[in-house]
Amino acid sequence: MEIIVRTAGPGDAEAIARLSRQTFLDTFAQQNTAADMEKFMAGPFSQETLEEEVRSGRDIFLLAEGAELAAGYARLIPPRENGRADGIELSRLYAEPRFIG
Repeated sequence: MEIIVRTAGPGDAEAIARLSRQTFLDTFAQQNTAADMEKFMAGPFSQETLEEEVRSGRDIFLLAEGAELAAGYARLIPPRENGRADGIELSRLYAEPRFIG
């Protein structure tokens, strides 16, 4: 299957938020309590917060797609936002399990 990686735009915010929440749950739920996971889902991983991160334009989001499905994404924080003048920060790198390998 061919995977296309492109820069995400505001119209991708809902898909990235949904993908982010699901992959975060898939990856970390077994190592955390239900209460801790709910804190993440209600706070930094709420649908609204994640959509705002994408729509704000402060960071760069790369969206990987395969067969017209969101396969994964990366969030890059540019130097002006991460406090460094000489490098970009890879903040998140999440992928659907079926696309890993």
